[in-house]
Amino acid sequence: MENSKKFIKEQGLLPTISFKNGQAHIVQLIQDKQKSITDDKGEKVVGMAYKVVENGEPKKFFTASADLITQLAEMPEKTTVQIQMKKKSMGGKVRSYYEVDIVSDGSPSAGSSPSKISKEDIPVLEEEDYFEEPSEDW
Repeated sequence: MENSKKFIKEQGLLPTISFKNGQAHIVQLIQDKQKSITDDKGEKVVGMAYKVVENGEPKKFFTASADLITQLAEMPEKTTVQIQMKKKSMGGKVRSYYEVDIVSDGSPSAGSSPSKISKEDIPVLEEEDYFEEPSEDW
């Protein structure tokens, strides 16, 4: 579907990453910005939007999690990290939290390594290769 691909590129649309399924995502951090969205209940949610590269493909995600924002705030741009949402039971309630590990020598620096991906296997693109004109609404 070439016209659809052209439309996506022209509109600056990026696929969205979701962490809800518990899958680990290895991404290179490209850019962040504060953003507000409207949730399913019609409520305004303020958080951070992130542009990343996963498996050589530009993507984005949004989070209002203070935990995840705090961890990512310490990372410089172009850092490759593994992000995974996990759940634990605390006081009879299930709580979600994020594990963020820097990928430096081919495996996450802490926590478990769910895959055998080396950093050399992760394609690194220059920003101009996939963000031709920065979209204001990413």
